[in-house]
Amino acid sequence: MKPGVVLLIAGLAVGLSITSAAKAGSCPASEALFVEEKLQQLETWAQFSTFYSQHKKCDVDALRYAFTQQVAHLAAKDQGMLGLSKMLAKDPQLKPMILRHLKSEAVTSDDRDQILKALDACQGRQMNICRDVKKMINSM
Repeated sequence: MKPGVVLLIAGLAVGLSITSAAKAGSCPASEALFVEEKLQQLETWAQFSTFYSQHKKCDVDALRYAFTQQVAHLAAKDQGMLGLSKMLAKDPQLKPMILRHLKSEAVTSDDRDQILKALDACQGRQMNICRDVKKMINSM
């Protein structure tokens, strides 16, 4: 596929995700655009937790893909499970959302492989979330 066509398709996908989230009535188009741009800049689970509490209404339709990608990216990072465990200790109501995203087919095979590798380092209080994450990843 030609680069120009790929760029056009990517632009249409972004536009559709913003329109779709806005149509849901809970995430205005301006906020959807902001969320899509800022999600990729979140580097820690603490940042994600704060961001999600402010913008969870945008975790719908096409924007859900962007949330899934960021959850997978954070889980796949070095110390990702440790950071996730610490975040869930402070904010346990996020656990079902995290597991839902990690079960998604939108998680890339590279991220899935990195997450499985990170699970090998789990210990202590991390074991509960690691067990649940492993179950989600392996159910795919």
